[in-house]
Amino acid sequence: MSWLLHLLDGLEDMDEPELTMPAPPPAGHRRLHLFAGDFGSREAAEAYCYDAPDATHPEPLTRDLPGAYIDPDFVEIAFGTEKPITLGQWFDVQDRDDILADTDSVDTILIVDEHAFGGQRFYLNDTPVLRYLGGWIVRR
Repeated sequence: MSWLLHLLDGLEDMDEPELTMPAPPPAGHRRLHLFAGDFGSREAAEAYCYDAPDATHPEPLTRDLPGAYIDPDFVEIAFGTEKPITLGQWFDVQDRDDILADTDSVDTILIVDEHAFGGQRFYLNDTPVLRYLGGWIVRR
């Protein structure tokens, strides 16, 4: 096999990231996925998360995450000065402060409850306007 065919054969294996179904969190806990970005206003963040352009197209958040369907009923927005208060409802003080330090240069944090994926496999990543901060298991 020529080196070119070998290279092309290897590229075929570079498919989309694998959709996963993480193990459920322990009893009394839930998994939240955090994203951070700049929207300039709460209204712009709400439009990105909650406003589908029409009945046949998803909200921009779901559109920008092709590896996941996201039910917007399970998305919470923490904008501006609300960030510490909203995060404090979910995280202990140390985790909240770590997240705030990591996101001090942006005005919005999105909190996506894993229920938003409807029990389906998913893959999350950065979007054109958001940085994916990862999944967090919290007591609730």
